[in-house]
Amino acid sequence: MASLRSINQDDLRNHNLSVVLDSLLRATEPMSRADLAKKTGLTKAAMSVLVSLMLDNEILVEGAPSGQSLYGRPSIPLEIKGGRLCGMGLQANTDGYGVVVLDLDGSVVGEQWGDFRPSRRTGFAAGRSACQERLCACRYRFGIAGSRHR
Repeated sequence: MASLRSINQDDLRNHNLSVVLDSLLRATEPMSRADLAKKTGLTKAAMSVLVSLMLDNEILVEGAPSGQSLYGRPSIPLEIKGGRLCGMGLQANTDGYGVVVLDLDGSVVGEQWGDFRPSRRTGFAAGRSACQERLCACRYRFGIAGSRHR
């Protein structure tokens, strides 16, 4: 029987950040901290810590407070801030490849499509290596720093 890996505070925080970010990305309009807490089931205190972390890392930006609230402070809408983080996707087929870079707000930063035909002599490994080189070239072309990938 496979052993289960225990989780620590960092794992839990990363999971909760993922849940909050996913909720914001799927929302049709900006959400407040209270809206996010209600939607995700996280406490308001946890939400405050997570949102502060994302604000500090320039992943989110606060909008203008919305109207007057009957109780407490007016809610402040949170929005995804573009221009800071992006993801890169690669599609490799037998006859070509495609690379797309998306900003966190969903806008296309860049894309490249090209032919990719390894010869019978060089085989798949050489073709894969060439594709990885093209992926790295695209990363630099579109100004993506770092080497984290999954």
